[in-house]
Amino acid sequence: MSIKNKLWYKLEKLVAQKLGLKRIGFSGGQWPMKEDCEDINIICQCKATAGKQIIIKSVVLKDLYERSLIQHKIPLFVFHIDSMEYNRVKTWVCIPIDDFVENNGECLI
Repeated sequence: MSIKNKLWYKLEKLVAQKLGLKRIGFSGGQWPMKEDCEDINIICQCKATAGKQIIIKSVVLKDLYERSLIQHKIPLFVFHIDSMEYNRVKTWVCIPIDDFVENNGECLI
């Protein structure tokens, strides 16, 4: 397993553990479980980099959102930048603003 693969594997495992989600094998490569982690209410896509920046393509967010509509779940996008100076800010969780507002900013997990 390459260094890059080890990083995203660790991220998926961390996200599943911290958020109480189930990690999907093959990095979400099987329908209908196409994302990296999920539970009954949430589907989650994870991206990680060892570099200084991460590029998020709109098609990744579009696909995540469309699958969330099909599965009637809240889409979560998690990204991790391993080169950040402080451990506390290496991993971020993103959610569409409407889902956040509908839940009054309360924890969804």
